[in-house]
Amino acid sequence: MFLLTSCSVNTEWRRCDDPGIPNSGYRTGSRFFAGDYVTYLCNHGYTLVGPVTILCQLNGQWTKNKPLCKY
Repeated sequence: MFLLTSCSVNTEWRRCDDPGIPNSGYRTGSRFFAGDYVTYLCNHGYTLVGPVTILCQLNGQWTKNKPLCKY
């Protein structure tokens, strides 16, 4: 005998706010849903200070703030 139970599946995708682009830099990744990564790079002559990659988490927050590009 099998007992059937009902399950509720949350199909709502969690979304993070646009994390921005540092001055004198750019990013790869344009999706901001849970599980999506954004990777940052700086223009020639600038150094990235902070995380190269950040992840949109299930709670709608990024794992880190966007980095800076310093000359």
